[in-house]
Amino acid sequence: DNAKVVKPNDTTAYLYAGLAAIEIQDDKLALKNFKQLIDLNYQSLDIYNSVIYYLKVDGNNQEALKYCQKAREQFPDNTELQKQEINLYIQTDQVDKARSELSKAVLQILEMSQIEMECV
Repeated sequence: DNAKVVKPNDTTAYLYAGLAAIEIQDDKLALKNFKQLIDLNYQSLDIYNSVIYYLKVDGNNQEALKYCQKAREQFPDNTELQKQEINLYIQTDQVDKARSELSKAVLQILEMSQIEMECV
């Protein structure tokens, strides 16, 4: 915590604090530090996945969805995030959005299949 006081925008301190919190099994502290990393524009898929995971474990699917959407902005081609976002829409009773995202995913798969066929 001293490092955070001296250099509040130093992402290394938050990263190490989050990892240390995982080691001592303090999920809330890990979540707090990883959220701070994201607030400092630290772009790591692993950090986003950790935040989403901890929020879902806490039953906070709405906030998990918010972070998943934010992650998709940073990593738009990541299909695992896309699947996770669709699942979170379903879990938060946003079925219309889930359908819409699912339709987009199907269209992307079809487009990729067509591109692959053209390359053969």
